[in-house]
Amino acid sequence: MSIMLNLSEPQKEVVKLIYDAIMPSLSQNERHALVKTYQDIHDTVFGHMSSTEDLAETDSDHGPDEKQSGLSLDDAKTKIDQFAKWGFLTSGLSIEKDVLPLLQVTIAESSQANVARALKLMSSSMGMCMFTMGKKSTSFLNMSMKERQSYILSWRKTNSMRMFYRAFTTTATFLCYSHIYNHSQHAADLIQILGLKHPLQDTRFLTAPPPKHHIHTVSIDQVEAWIEEKYSFDAIIVGSGVAAGPCVLELAKAGKTVLVIEKGSGDLQATAGVQNNYEQFHSGGFFTSKQGSITMSAASTLGGGSTVGFGACVKTPPYVLREWEQRTNKAFDAEDFEKDMEMLYQKMKATTDFKHSDANMRLIYGCTKLQRTVKELAHVQPQQDVSLGYGGINLEMWFLEAQQHGALFLCDTTVDQVFIRHDHAQGVMCTLSNGQQVTLHSQVVVMASGALQTPHLLKKSGLANKHIGQHLRTHPTVYVNGYFPNPLDANINDDSLSKPTLPVSASYHLNAEDDHGCRIETQPLGLGKFSSLMSWHGGLHHKQTMLGYKHGCTLLVRCRDRNSNGVVSTLPDSNAPPTYEYHLSDHDHKTLLSGIIESLNILTAAGARHLHCPQINVEPFVFKRYEEAYTKHPRYLDWLKSIYDAGVTSADGIYSMHQMSSCRMGYSIKNSAVQLTGETWEIKNLYVIDASVMPSACGCNPMLTIQTLSYGITKKILQRLELKRRL
Repeated sequence: MSIMLNLSEPQKEVVKLIYDAIMPSLSQNERHALVKTYQDIHDTVFGHMSSTEDLAETDSDHGPDEKQSGLSLDDAKTKIDQFAKWGFLTSGLSIEKDVLPLLQVTIAESSQANVARALKLMSSSMGMCMFTMGKKSTSFLNMSMKERQSYILSWRKTNSMRMFYRAFTTTATFLCYSHIYNHSQHAADLIQILGLKHPLQDTRFLTAPPPKHHIHTVSIDQVEAWIEEKYSFDAIIVGSGVAAGPCVLELAKAGKTVLVIEKGSGDLQATAGVQNNYEQFHSGGFFTSKQGSITMSAASTLGGGSTVGFGACVKTPPYVLREWEQRTNKAFDAEDFEKDMEMLYQKMKATTDFKHSDANMRLIYGCTKLQRTVKELAHVQPQQDVSLGYGGINLEMWFLEAQQHGALFLCDTTVDQVFIRHDHAQGVMCTLSNGQQVTLHSQVVVMASGALQTPHLLKKSGLANKHIGQHLRTHPTVYVNGYFPNPLDANINDDSLSKPTLPVSASYHLNAEDDHGCRIETQPLGLGKFSSLMSWHGGLHHKQTMLGYKHGCTLLVRCRDRNSNGVVSTLPDSNAPPTYEYHLSDHDHKTLLSGIIESLNILTAAGARHLHCPQINVEPFVFKRYEEAYTKHPRYLDWLKSIYDAGVTSADGIYSMHQMSSCRMGYSIKNSAVQLTGETWEIKNLYVIDASVMPSACGCNPMLTIQTLSYGITKKILQRLELKRRL
């Protein structure tokens, strides 16, 4: 059993009180301060209108109060009082069912024993004295709320405690705000005071309309029938993520029998919407590398990343394709790749014909003021059910048509390893949803499980190529936030608009001479993720920050990692999950740091007056009421210097939504895991088509790149199947 799931009662009590200190019910004086903050937001801060007034036409049509919540101050005070009283102890969250499972995947495995030991020491006076080397003699259990909060804040200043601080503050805020909709007694008040609609008043955020068509998944009875009749497919595709789409359709259209196996749920309607969306992710949303150096997110549902993403359709940069040619000794055919990519781009009807969200307008305006070039990101034609998790691009573009051609889908099934005989892949061994272990046969096996799971499965299956699981690239990402005078309104999928509004539709590329720079984009975030990204500086300060949720513009800084060291490891115990290691190189650290500075300048130029950086030991910056907000302000420049001096550490929160290159393709077994055809060097009829085959990081949203690679490899698979048919 995991260490974090096996804590003693005193340790659990310490965890509960830590969470209570981070998300407390505020005192009476603090409640008055929170009301004052609300008044300042509506009466004072927004009186300092800067050049953001001309950012969006809608700003002149709505007053600040009307656009924010439509509340009178008296009504607001009542609702603020409910928000002030609300906290972890009133959230309905359970230590055993909610908190400890999240801590288990958030705290690095190598650190869990130390965390458990710290919790034990904190539960007694003598232990606390030992733990703090005599600085504290009162157990955490007996401290006042003020003392607990002060002690938690002190963790930021010690290298050994920063990960402790981040793990608890991010999980506490994330859990509480992610479950705010379930706080039935005062949910409407809590949500409205934060500037949102209650789900029951806005059904888009509760359950989206069911899709017009859906995927019929295979039953266990059907699987048992295949086994009894010794049925063999032409191809079994392991994983239903972005890469699986083009492959399953092209194989099915060619008359091949195809089975797609997905370990996640196939019931997209049950897991769609903001309340249940976490069920569409591996480990419920986020998990850490072995040493806690990076926090990753990966989808685990039918459609994979295409289900949970926003449909950005970005062409692979030419300099990346040139690099791939060089890495493969000119064997990678960039010309064919670009032809395939253009065909897929047209098939997806990618477009830039949309209305920008308010956040994108801020990004564009700030870049314009700084004379930076902003590029619009093409998207697949957005649909309401796509954005809320009903299968996304894979469902709309590939799976439905593939199903019409006979393709089958088996969900809630875990592939344990590839079935190999005489150095040929002949099927897969898997565990069904009822726990039954079966072997399914096929002519070829196609790995589409992603850059974290694919190398793990290959190693479990006995492949020994030393490059499998190596060279992992992650597009390391950090977040900054700026608060603006007027609230931001994305207006996503508003039927009254002549054009759809997309949440992510603009990008600024801070390139580098070696083509390993970073991209700065807007990032729409729900309450849970938004709250967890804001550095915690106390219970009152946090709730004051969250009152400005609708005024916050979050920018992500995503680095194209060049030489950071990432590894996917498989433990000797074949039943153990994979572990991940990632060490940020000096080069990529500098790239991230320069991106943070640039993104803060963009927000400031766009009119933000309150700025948050990712560094937990750097306080937020606020322009005083009488000060003009501009990028050359002396106090602001001093603040930027403190950010640069602090650097970026794993405790500051480095994230990854894109994982690549862990089974990179190449021209020789000496430097690659798979051939340029996608077939493994060691085992015939075993192919890899997902992001793990990229020779290096693509440096942009990878969906189109992955699907183009998959499409090209699928042509090779069809050639192999046709050859086998003739023989």
